[in-house]
Amino acid sequence: MAVAVFLVAMNARTEPALPVDAAAPAASASINSNAPTPSEKPPASPSPLSSTTPTAAPVSTPVDYAGRTRGGGAALAVSVQDNKAVAYLCDGKRTEVWLSGTAGSDGSLNLTGPDGARLIAQRANGHASGTVHSARTTWTFDLPRTGTTALYQATGQAAGKRLRAGWVVLPDGSQTGIVTRSGKPFGPAPRLNAATGSVVVDGIILRATAVTGQSSLAAH
Repeated sequence: MAVAVFLVAMNARTEPALPVDAAAPAASASINSNAPTPSEKPPASPSPLSSTTPTAAPVSTPVDYAGRTRGGGAALAVSVQDNKAVAYLCDGKRTEVWLSGTAGSDGSLNLTGPDGARLIAQRANGHASGTVHSARTTWTFDLPRTGTTALYQATGQAAGKRLRAGWVVLPDGSQTGIVTRSGKPFGPAPRLNAATGSVVVDGIILRATAVTGQSSLAAH
């Protein structure tokens, strides 16, 4: 009896302990137990994100300002859209200038035109105020916001010459404009039918379009 107890004790002390990693096969078997059987389909892998073309940001509604320069010597309209602006100054006789440039988020306007023409202005409280310099003359202005389209242009061709007409439509509905032939002003623009956009210049029916800050100005 004592011998048997001694042998059992010896066997308990001499049996080597299992290494720590010995449990790995069992755990691995447990993980692999979820593997699909031949009759099962593996789960579908997520489809890659489809590439899409970025959508252009929507263009805002134009904001127009129009009025007469200080002293009444010329009419001026400025159209602002997003971060761009276009302006047209004319006296209805022989002087005109188109300008285009930037509209800052701080309300600033910085526009340039041919032969060093420039408009600098600030927008605040429903007005655009500043100066226009062109043809050795400087005009000052304080234009109210109109709430309607204030600036139009029309182009065409007659007798081999390019025709271009521009209009400033003031808040009271009156118009001031000039027609040019191949870049040279030759007289006042006829009254524009703003409802239809049609006008007759040199016997040719032209279609006028509204000019906004995003518009491309026609070449002289």
